[in-house]
Amino acid sequence: MDPESARIGVYGGTFDPIHQGHIDLARHVLEHGDAGQILFVVSAQPPHKPPELTPFAHRMRMVEIALAREENMSGSDVEAKRPGPSYTADTLALLSRRYRGRELAFLLGLDSLLEIHLWQRFEEILNRAHLVAVHRPGIDRSRWEAAIRRLPGNYLPDEKGETWTSSRGATIRVLPDLDSSYSSSQIRSRLNREGTADGLVPEVLDYIRAHGLYGTTP
Repeated sequence: MDPESARIGVYGGTFDPIHQGHIDLARHVLEHGDAGQILFVVSAQPPHKPPELTPFAHRMRMVEIALAREENMSGSDVEAKRPGPSYTADTLALLSRRYRGRELAFLLGLDSLLEIHLWQRFEEILNRAHLVAVHRPGIDRSRWEAAIRRLPGNYLPDEKGETWTSSRGATIRVLPDLDSSYSSSQIRSRLNREGTADGLVPEVLDYIRAHGLYGTTP
């Protein structure tokens, strides 16, 4: 098996709710060959998010519904099975044991890459997973290059400047910008006002209405 296709992409988020932008990003990563499958890890207790999250069971179920017809994508409830905040370092440690022998690639936006040095035990993240960062509009190349160079591991770029490799073989891959106008907060707001919103898989919208989520009427 090709090493890239054996790699598991770890896509963490609250997915409150999951929308087409999330799915498009996962497809983007698969199409560029940076992972052979994508695991949507639903956050149970995100350390930096407000507590007014939709209950985990609903968010997990919406992910399962949204991915039902998608190839090489699946949801994971791993963060709900342990107590305490959902720190990425802990999640990757658990997944490394669960998928022993498989490489992990952690998916994040380029804006998050700029701040990863501030994350809880960020060096463990770099040691356990490759990084796949999706470009965001408005972030100058010099900024993210400088951010990578500051990370421990002496990362050096390839000829195109898209893949950076550390002295121990870990990589940071920067993918082209993904044009997506969807946002979970905007979708929640529109659902509350109008009872509908673009960017949702139809079956997910049905589930939201059936359970009266985000201010909709059951």
